[in-house]
Amino acid sequence: MLKHQESRLGVTIAWLLAPVIFTLVGFYLGTIWASPTDMDLQYPDIRYGAQTALYGLALGLLIAIVVTVFYPPVINREFREADEHPHV
Repeated sequence: MLKHQESRLGVTIAWLLAPVIFTLVGFYLGTIWASPTDMDLQYPDIRYGAQTALYGLALGLLIAIVVTVFYPPVINREFREADEHPHV
């Protein structure tokens, strides 16, 4: 499944970046949106940030799984087409 370097690189990047980025963005946006104050964030606001961070983590894992399932076949097809129709 991951016989090409491009597939391994894409899947690795998806598994490293998607969960981290979506977790952090979920935490920050949840903390900001849940805050009843406009000027500063209070400690209780972090609870809402933690909940939305879990949603962000779930979304990041889902994206990484989708990339793992769909990206390698696309790369394999591109290499197969390049082998069948070499450029001069």
